[in-house]
Amino acid sequence: MKPSRRTVPWDLRAVALVALVGLLATAVPLPSALRLVLLLPLVLVLPGYAIASATFPRPLPPSENLVYSLAFSLCTAILGGVVTQVLVPLTPAAWALLLTGLTLVAVAVAAVRRNRREVGVIPLPSVPWIGLPAAILFVLAIGVAGWS
Repeated sequence: MKPSRRTVPWDLRAVALVALVGLLATAVPLPSALRLVLLLPLVLVLPGYAIASATFPRPLPPSENLVYSLAFSLCTAILGGVVTQVLVPLTPAAWALLLTGLTLVAVAVAAVRRNRREVGVIPLPSVPWIGLPAAILFVLAIGVAGWS
């Protein structure tokens, strides 16, 4: 049996490359305008695109992809900034390192999920049947919890 060659799709390679360029922009002394241009995608687009690609391995319509990319990126920047601030002082370098690291991890997960051949819809689990006595006890338990 011939082993299949796993490749990273071009869009995920571009996301990883631009994220690394953004990380490099924090370490190299650059003019403020150029630094802003290099770091803005790292805050507003790249982590969200990578997380959306990892979450939804099948291609999304462009409008949904844009919405998911912006929403996931902003959530990642906000929550990541809060958690980072709790653990270490939040500097531009720490923030860029956090966003780049999360982006690269999400790119790796997305690449693995896209390369799987068995990507499909996961069926929802069926709801187990409960009898009348269990339903009555459940309602009584809710009543006791509400009364207490």
